[in-house]
Amino acid sequence: MLLSVNLKTRYPEKKRTKDLRTFGLDERALQDILFQSLDRLFPEDELILLMQSRVWREEPDLMAIDKDGSLYIFELKIGESKSENLLQVLRYGQIFGASQYDDLNKLYKRIPDRT
Repeated sequence: MLLSVNLKTRYPEKKRTKDLRTFGLDERALQDILFQSLDRLFPEDELILLMQSRVWREEPDLMAIDKDGSLYIFELKIGESKSENLLQVLRYGQIFGASQYDDLNKLYKRIPDRT
């Protein structure tokens, strides 16, 4: 299942499909698309993208913070999710959930053009 966001109503709509390969995409391609366009799905004052994962690192695919300081962890999968994926996200919560603003700022500054 994929979601399509209606920008006028701001409600997601389910779109039935097999998986991302239906669109000729893999997980990294979707991650790149969301990294470049997350501000279109969520207003800039609502979510600030902090990081995109690097290859061979124990990091979530995307991580963002909202205006109240709540951390959002995005873990993308090419197809239907499995129960172990929830454990992966919980692990990222353990690793990054206690981060201080200075730690998060370092992640934010890793993105090119944000130094």
